[in-house]
Amino acid sequence: MKLVSLFLSASLLVFSGTSTANTQNPQGAAEFASGTAGVAPMLNVINDLGVKSGVDSNSIWAAGDTIVGGHKLSYVYNVLVLGGAFGGVLLQNLAVADSTTGVHHSDSTMYPLPSSLGTATTLNIVTPKGSITGDFDDLHVVANFAGGAFDLHMKAAGPALFNGGTGVFPLGGMPANEYSIPWLATAGTIQIDGVTSTFHGNSWFDRQWGNQNANLATSASWMWIRMNLSTGDVLSVWSAMDPVLGKKRAWATILHADGSQSVTAVEPSLGATNFYISNNSGARFAGAWTVRIPQFNAVLHVTPQPVQQEFGDGSLAMYEAASAVVGVYKGIPVIGTGTAEQLGSQ
Repeated sequence: MKLVSLFLSASLLVFSGTSTANTQNPQGAAEFASGTAGVAPMLNVINDLGVKSGVDSNSIWAAGDTIVGGHKLSYVYNVLVLGGAFGGVLLQNLAVADSTTGVHHSDSTMYPLPSSLGTATTLNIVTPKGSITGDFDDLHVVANFAGGAFDLHMKAAGPALFNGGTGVFPLGGMPANEYSIPWLATAGTIQIDGVTSTFHGNSWFDRQWGNQNANLATSASWMWIRMNLSTGDVLSVWSAMDPVLGKKRAWATILHADGSQSVTAVEPSLGATNFYISNNSGARFAGAWTVRIPQFNAVLHVTPQPVQQEFGDGSLAMYEAASAVVGVYKGIPVIGTGTAEQLGSQ
């Protein structure tokens, strides 16, 4: 109960606009005009929003949290546009969770690749169960599946985070492109088990694309955690196998509250513990993390609530968990919200 209370407090802090992100009066795409301090990104947030042609994998991902009637409610929307080694399909993953009661519902559905997905600067991805349309002035996500639904409008409320410092980094031995928008003022509705609630909170948007070889397509494995801390700092933490080194490599990209950005080493295992075997996919997933970042005197405990939050099956089993964050950062106590992602058996 103590951890739940801390998590609720963290959520309230994040959503009340205590960070430097302008969640009360978001500026939309205008937020990106000045860029991120101290960084020379290789990606363009606005022009690189749309689905890229000529690459094997495009990922569009959004997750967010709110507090309603003492309940912490969360959602995940993820669509993967897969070509090349993957065969040319669209995989859509949807989830809702009530961390207070432990309820979680998800859906994973494969579709033929649509003929139109938007433009270079907009998204227009529509399926029978969900959609994501628009741009950072109004990014609209909709989902309706067994046990859950949401209809949310998001507007950019803070600067971008460029993973790895420039937005380009090696993943599975091949270049990956990724930027994140950690602050988007979000409003709409969310429904869990037929109960509809008003959603007024924050979302994190993540855009990734790149080419993957056939081996990675069938044996990919990584851990990724996003964290929004009560200090206003946000973290994108990766741990993945480096085939050149023959071992896992981990790092955190940190967007500080003042708009500057750092990239720093993290313990490769991310302090993963509480492993279990999924009854759904047979994959082995971690059920908690203690992320240690020596450069910033940080020890951050990440606890999924509930523990088992996954969709998919087989070698590409996927896990996306609404999580509580409690610990020490820059030597001071912090709390926060997060999402923990695991791809493949760990």
